[in-house]
Amino acid sequence: MLAHPDPITRPEEIRRVASSLSKHDLIAYDTEFIRESTFYPNLEILQLATEGDTWLVDFQAFRKAGNLRETLGPLVDVLTDKRILKVAHASQADQECLYTSLGIVSSPTFDTAIGAALCGYGDGAGLANLLRSVLDITIKKGHARTNWAIRPLPHQQIQ
Repeated sequence: MLAHPDPITRPEEIRRVASSLSKHDLIAYDTEFIRESTFYPNLEILQLATEGDTWLVDFQAFRKAGNLRETLGPLVDVLTDKRILKVAHASQADQECLYTSLGIVSSPTFDTAIGAALCGYGDGAGLANLLRSVLDITIKKGHARTNWAIRPLPHQQIQ
């Protein structure tokens, strides 16, 4: 998998990433946000992936540019494209971030936490445990409660 290490911060990069994503039938996404001191979640990072590529979209950079929905239009189109299945884990907070930031809900979406529960892995199966038990894949965790608003993002958070 090719991990694009530099966060996406410019409209032309959004168009390029959206073009790449739109060629797939299935993509994955995850959000990183701050909520501890706000009524609505403050979306900071949107992680996107295909089978072969991963990207980080720096929402903070686009928030400074003005109208998020307009600036991120090509990405909004991908996240609402009915031909592309979006996969997320425990997606309620992710969907809330998309709704409060962009006025959209990704659709169609497959929530792996709900799928895992329906397959007998129990309610609230964490992604790391699920990946380890089903696919024998170990992922690094530990940055879920960090300050995602810090810029530049530390290398550990980008990883």
